[in-house]
Amino acid sequence: MPNQIQNPNVQWSRKERNGLAFFSLPVGTGIECAFLSRVGGFSQPPYDGLNLSPDVGDDVEAVQRNRAAAMQVLGIRSLATVRQVHSSDVVYVDETSQPDAVQADGLFTDRPELALGIKVADCLPVYVFGAGAIGLAHAGWRGTRDRIAANLVKAICARFHQEPGSLRFSFGPCIAQDCYEVGPEVAEAFASFPDPRKFLVKSTGSGRERLDLKTANRQLLKPLGLTEIAGLDQCPHCHPAEFYSARRDRTTGRNLALILRRAS
Repeated sequence: MPNQIQNPNVQWSRKERNGLAFFSLPVGTGIECAFLSRVGGFSQPPYDGLNLSPDVGDDVEAVQRNRAAAMQVLGIRSLATVRQVHSSDVVYVDETSQPDAVQADGLFTDRPELALGIKVADCLPVYVFGAGAIGLAHAGWRGTRDRIAANLVKAICARFHQEPGSLRFSFGPCIAQDCYEVGPEVAEAFASFPDPRKFLVKSTGSGRERLDLKTANRQLLKPLGLTEIAGLDQCPHCHPAEFYSARRDRTTGRNLALILRRAS
């Protein structure tokens, strides 16, 4: 069933462990997608909760304690992240990679027991996996415009000599279209997409556009032949107790999207 949401019985589930809350999606062959909420943790306002980004002004020690707690709860021994700048750049990582040492907005690996992480607070995390490879992309409007999700797929296929049809993808939570009003310059940036009218809708009040990041990224991934599986349909902007939202709070923390392939 190519290009369709595969196996409707596979769904994200919310779990709580040691005072932390997270969402989990097992996708077979030892691969697990996860998304950490802001519940728990050591950060103080305005980052209160489990802030997992060292780049937003929070106390560095609190972020380190948050990361250690999250890794323990999820059984992660090694975590790779990148210094995100809303680019279209994608990098391969392994056990020698230092967290946040490389500037990029997508990362991938074939190394078992190496978790990959992307920090988000409204932007869309795109999970890609298959045939022993895993990857994550940080897709805000800029990354989506510059096709970072497609770049991630192409990088995985080039390095591991795969066909895109061997890969699957899932979307984590991101700001909903009803909450994401953008200006005309943002709307114009998507003119080259296959069908922008399917993810840009005029706001009745302001006349501006409302952007659907998930539909825009589907227009990038499905023509490549990837199959979609269950997404985590939550809007960070609408759920302040569970998620950080930069658009809602401006100065705030970041949730962490994670993907991991367990050793067989």
